[in-house]
Parts: sequence; structure tokens; C-alpha cells
Amino acid sequence: MPITTLVPVTDELTTGWTKNGAPSTHSQCLDEGIGSANDDTDNISSGGTTTFKTTLTAVPGSLTSATTVDYSLRYKDNIERSGRAIHLQIFQSNGTTAITDEETATLFSDGWVTITGSFTISGTNSAAAWVDPQLHMRITASEAATTTHITVVDIELDYSTSSVTAATKLYYYRRLREY
Repeated sequence: MPITTLVPVTDELTTGWTKNGAPSTHSQCLDEGIGSANDDTDNISSGGTTTFKTTLTAVPGSLTSATTVDYSLRYKDNIERSGRAIHLQIFQSNGTTAITDEETATLFSDGWVTITGSFTISGTNSAAAWVDPQLHMRITASEAATTTHITVVDIELDYSTSSVTAATKLYYYRRLREY
């Protein structure tokens, strides 16, 4: 099954999040890919618990449904604190209809760290549901607040395609010509 990587492209809600670096939008601070992360140069940060919302890149036109959805996120906290977590969830383009469950990862480092995880697909899983998907993320803290910086978010989507492939079409075309 094919795999594609989705990255943030359009800011939807940035209240409570600060853009750090040269890019003109918050989403552009997160779109360079894990392998190309420019950590201290371009990132977004928040010391609060507000939700950041971004539209992700378009899915391939051949997608009929997702089979697995994984994430990679690169971050650091200004001061290492216990009781902090980041919550991520993918929604349809309306921003309210969930495609996946909410995933939670513990934040634990005052140096740049990459964390990975997998979403469970819990909502409608069709080509239409994956048009302009939104990623929502928020930070929670049970102890003293610190600023969290995020430099990259990648969503890796393994997906199914239409069962009618070009090879299948060619096979039937040749069979028709034989008659």
C-alpha cells in the first residue's frame, strides 16, 4: 500500500501560540520534515494550553481510505517539568468531525527530541473525509508551566487505493480487443 507524508500548510487557529523564525505562518515553521528539522531557527511555541489548528497537505487523489496513520513530532521544553503532555488529533476539513482518536504523548525533555506514535482511525475513513484534513494539538500541564517549542510535525498516512489499477484496465482493454 502506498504511503504519503502530510505536513502543516495553512494556519486555522494560532491563538496562544508564537511563531519563531522567518516563515510568514505558524504552519510553515512546522513543514520541513523530521530529517530536515531546523529546530532553533523555525518553530512555534506555547506556554499555555490553547489548541493549535492547521490544515495538512492534500492527500493523493488515488486514496480511498487510510489504513494506518502515524505521527512524528520534534519538540523541546524550555525547562524540563513533569506532568506535561501534548495531545494530537486529526479532523475533517470542518474542524469538528474527528477522523482519528486523540493521541497523547508525555513531554519530558529540555533538549530537542523526536517522539512518534500512531493514531487509531475512529471516524469516517473515506476519500471525502481526508480532503483538507486538520491537525489539532494542545499541551496540558499538571505542574508549573514552561514554554514548549515544536519544530516539525509529520503525519505518515498508509492508504488504500481504488482496486481498478492501470494494469487492470489494460488487461480488460486487451481482452476486449480479442473479441
